[in-house]
Amino acid sequence: MSQAYYCQSERAKKKWLLSLEGALFDVPFAALGEPDGEDTVFLVERHSIEIVPGALLLPNLHLPAKNGLFLGVGDPIYNATDPRWRESGWREAAWPESGQPGSQWKRSAAASGTPGQLVRLIASGDEVHTSAAIWRRQSGTASVLEGFEAGRDRFVEQLTHRPRVVHLATHVLFPSGSSATASETASGREQAFIAFSIPRTSWTEGPQYLTTSRISTLRVPGSLVVMTGCATGTGDALAGAGLLGLNRAWLMAGASGVLSTAWPVEDSPGELFSHFYRYFPRVPAAEALRRSQVELLDRLAPSVWASYQLTGGLR
Repeated sequence: MSQAYYCQSERAKKKWLLSLEGALFDVPFAALGEPDGEDTVFLVERHSIEIVPGALLLPNLHLPAKNGLFLGVGDPIYNATDPRWRESGWREAAWPESGQPGSQWKRSAAASGTPGQLVRLIASGDEVHTSAAIWRRQSGTASVLEGFEAGRDRFVEQLTHRPRVVHLATHVLFPSGSSATASETASGREQAFIAFSIPRTSWTEGPQYLTTSRISTLRVPGSLVVMTGCATGTGDALAGAGLLGLNRAWLMAGASGVLSTAWPVEDSPGELFSHFYRYFPRVPAAEALRRSQVELLDRLAPSVWASYQLTGGLR
């Protein structure tokens, strides 16, 4: 088969499954240009794009779940200055005499090796509520965890209901090291923290976290996991195993696919997902993502919509 014929043959295919290695994981394929006569169009205008995980993960993949539950997490309470914390009944009198609620928190965080106080993601609440409303109208039931309800333990408990979609509009952090335990020690971006709300009972504990190593032990068979925080889809590339990090952890937990971001994004109401959930699950996730990105071509810069990439590949 000639190279010219091969290229034309591949270009004619609407569904692209990409098996990547090394630096190719950093390429925003959806935003690449493709010749169209005298013009150039984005690849996403003609092809749905899905990244296939490494061969080591294939036994962990599941077909999409049939349960119609949407589980969303957004706008957790991340710091003691959040008005919702004050409204919960706590007062400054409950703070240390120093009057600095962050000081003890920072010391506790430094001792544990986890990050301290985090800024509030106000728009993330609109993102999950809008997504849930669209999902309810056409696909099934929805549960949204926000504020104190967006805690780690509450979230893990909700996973027992086997949701079709797990949507996480939260902070994601990549510390240089992990304190936790020897089994949770990692370097680079293999280890990551998904941040959940501080406990209702004590602000001194700070936000709660799920690490990549803990996520890989959860069970989310067939769920589509959506993570809209900063650079949620990044990690260290390992030959044969694909990209390490949160994507890999969720796939090890049984997710049918992971929709994540390739670089930092701003806190926003998630305009892309108001389109995405109108299409999914009537069409596969890769096609739903493609249609959503095409609808935003004239309104948002590629740096916004092209950050979202899908990893999965099992049919």
